[in-house]
Amino acid sequence: MVARSPHHKLSIVVWPVSDTKAGIKLLDRTLFALSGSLYDIDEVVIGADGSSFERVRELFGKHFPGGGTRLALHELTASLQDCPDVREIASCRFVALVRPGVYPYEHAFSTLVCEVERRGVPGVAGGFHIAVPEEGGDKMAARVESVAPGTKFPGTTVFDTSHPEFLKLWEEGGRGVERGAAHEAAVAETFPVHAEPLFLVAAAMDVARLCPPTGAANSPAGAVQEPQAARTQPGVDIITRTFQRPVLLERALMSILDQTYENWTWVIVDGGKTTEVQELLEKHRGALRNRVTYVPFRSNQARMRGIPINAGIRAGASPLITLLDDDDTWAPDFLSKMVAELVDHKPHPSVRGVVCRTTCIEETSVEDGLRKVGERPLNDDLYNVTLAKLSMVNCFCTHAFLYEREVIGEIGGYPEDYPVLEDWHFNLRFVQNFEIVVLPEVLTFYHFRPHHVDATESNSQVAEMRHHKFYEGRLINEALREDLRAGRQGLGHVLAQAATMRWLGEKQHNLNSKVKAIGEKIGKIDARTKAVKDNLTPRKG
Repeated sequence: MVARSPHHKLSIVVWPVSDTKAGIKLLDRTLFALSGSLYDIDEVVIGADGSSFERVRELFGKHFPGGGTRLALHELTASLQDCPDVREIASCRFVALVRPGVYPYEHAFSTLVCEVERRGVPGVAGGFHIAVPEEGGDKMAARVESVAPGTKFPGTTVFDTSHPEFLKLWEEGGRGVERGAAHEAAVAETFPVHAEPLFLVAAAMDVARLCPPTGAANSPAGAVQEPQAARTQPGVDIITRTFQRPVLLERALMSILDQTYENWTWVIVDGGKTTEVQELLEKHRGALRNRVTYVPFRSNQARMRGIPINAGIRAGASPLITLLDDDDTWAPDFLSKMVAELVDHKPHPSVRGVVCRTTCIEETSVEDGLRKVGERPLNDDLYNVTLAKLSMVNCFCTHAFLYEREVIGEIGGYPEDYPVLEDWHFNLRFVQNFEIVVLPEVLTFYHFRPHHVDATESNSQVAEMRHHKFYEGRLINEALREDLRAGRQGLGHVLAQAATMRWLGEKQHNLNSKVKAIGEKIGKIDARTKAVKDNLTPRKG
């Protein structure tokens, strides 16, 4: 199962369950389906006749052994149409209302939560349903679309049950409940496991209609409203570390302001001792539109890069996080494409982050106008992120990585005792627990300046190569020691093997270079020998 933070706990309300044999059979089917959900279900609320409580408990225990999911039973006093406000009977933030007999497939609730988050519905939420994608799923979805046009979100099997056309289907499905035990028996005996489309869709998860988002119609008159696009987009915190590099920082800010995506907050962690950053924020105050959090930063652990990152993360609150160092830039559609890939097109519930490709740009110093000298692709062969590949090399940049904030609570933040490679340390722990999907497009630019520039303008890769090598060894050794103490083969062994392969590869590369150089020298000797022979050979005639 895919666990979620307390912020994303899920209640399932199964309502109503009759005390007939057919009704219990329908409940059995639904509980079986729910037990296979890849999204952790924290609570199942069942509305049933009091005389069937014992049988319901037996079924629940059969499908949910171990006590990980809580059962709440309520005396059935009303039809589904008169179901009490689910906020009064369910304790979790997310609630899905399911009729007995409905068979949600294993990815249904993961997709539902992602869709609700994408649309920005607050509080107790829902109002969406997944048409089953198993055998016949395409035909079922097409039939629903033909009967209720416009209710399906493009490119998905998600239906908006708050759509007027969909409400007609709900009413049609509701009539089945009124038909009583005879109809239930027919349903139980004739419906396949993946139920007939109109029944399944019309009888599905419709919480938004029963419990509309609070405050939606109570905006104060004359209040300044955000654009609709920004309200429905999940928020992104952009963490930027800076230290007295105002020219570079302004270039990074312009890259942020150029984004086509609107719902972001710039969290600027300022380690400098001047007022240059505040002056920059004031200069662009109109364009920033209050989308900035300024964090003055002082630390007694100098040059530990993970500390300001964690400070920025703590200062933010958006559900998505990315980093942008003060000397790097993005393409204008970076945020819009990355958020869509992570939120709208997530291929599996275990995916919690997305990365894209990067182009490296060599440039002159600030004093020389940051003129572009050349460029090269950093990772044009990046198609997936595996633990094996990441153990060999940190294959993506910090500003090419967008991930869910909840991950921080599950694996911890960035290490605060690594002056370099703090991102590699974090990325390895991330991939130990979750998947990262790759968007195979160049949307980020890594800028670097040569060795001779002032230290405040240089990059860690250029200015601190010795540090990189030492802390690379430290990271590997720490993981390997932990494996040895635990008597297991874990990440340390993977890293050690990758380091050995990398060392052998470097040795082979050096050897090949020497062989090539020797070959070139032999070629020159052969050419000279031939020239000498030609000169010594008497010419005829």
